[in-house]
Amino acid sequence: MRLLPESLTIKKTSMASTSETGHAKNLANLDALITNVSNFGAIYNPSKAAIKVTALQSYATSCRTSLTGVNTAIAAYGNAVAAREIAYNPVSKLVTRIINALKATDVSINELWAS
Repeated sequence: MRLLPESLTIKKTSMASTSETGHAKNLANLDALITNVSNFGAIYNPSKAAIKVTALQSYATSCRTSLTGVNTAIAAYGNAVAAREIAYNPVSKLVTRIINALKATDVSINELWAS
């Protein structure tokens, strides 16, 4: 039994993921956790020192410092890669022309390395 007319077709599409991921999101979640457990007041008193509010705050500060360092390094890396691409752009065309010229000759790879 067909419920839909044949002229009507349902197209299945997948939606793009809207979830945020990454270190910045993890740090934001850590900050939210610290806020939530701080709001508990004296009720939140874990026996493990690593999950006490002061330890979590210290850890978040350390993470924030590390994330800033990573972001700075990524920016510097991106700038260096862009500068390298610009510097090697003319060389790329020259190398292609040289390789094509060598392919047009009868010179073998062994003869090139021997000289």
